[in-house]
Amino acid sequence: MLIGAAVKEGAARGAVLRPLFSYYSFHGPVFRVMLEVRRGKAWPSEHYSFVGHCHVHGDTRRVGWRGLGDAVCTCCRGAHGSAGGGGGGRSTPLAVSGPMWTGPLHDRGFVEAMASEAERLGWSGHAVPLDSVHREKSSKNNNQRPLEDLLQLFWDEADPKLPPWYVPIDEIAKRLDRSPSKDELIHALRAEGYAASGCHVDRKALRTDASMGQVAEVARGIGYTPRDCCGGGGSGGSGGGGAGAVGEAAARG
Repeated sequence: MLIGAAVKEGAARGAVLRPLFSYYSFHGPVFRVMLEVRRGKAWPSEHYSFVGHCHVHGDTRRVGWRGLGDAVCTCCRGAHGSAGGGGGGRSTPLAVSGPMWTGPLHDRGFVEAMASEAERLGWSGHAVPLDSVHREKSSKNNNQRPLEDLLQLFWDEADPKLPPWYVPIDEIAKRLDRSPSKDELIHALRAEGYAASGCHVDRKALRTDASMGQVAEVARGIGYTPRDCCGGGGSGGSGGGGAGAVGEAAARG
């Protein structure tokens, strides 16, 4: 909730804060953020709220302050007609975290300026020699990338349509007949008009404004077979599509 706490404290002191870029480092783990501070009384209420996750359907969504008393899965709401399950079904309450920052984690203009400055200085790659003792060892949890790849991911993640959480491919695979290709799925989601990008926090995850059901339908169009969403079980652990995705928003938001 780092960004959210900073924004709230700034507002109390007559300042308006917004993130220019946010970065996750595997070692620690550590979350870092650079914020722009301006004098003013504006309060970004649309970006300061709660995040709710459904452990049955795998969906995550923003929950406003006035919606806390009615925080149930929208999939259930659509199926039963009302939050209370008026059609005889049962609604699924959301696991809610917050309050936190739920707006963009990066500013595209600033990320472009970073890329230009890096090019001017001749910075590229990992900047640390492969045989250096200071270079992090490669592992499945190590998200170390060449600088140009990282900045491109920042730029992609800065799409204002994208939420601050992410969805691991393993979580999507629970709802399909097999594990999908991340890049193929991102391309298909964009082709259908959804916002989608990779995730610099987790190589095996993506960000999208599509619901889990919509992701499954897009996957169907590229050769995968969706399973019953209610049979997908719970969410993954830390970094998982449920608690992990919400947890990242809590840590960073």
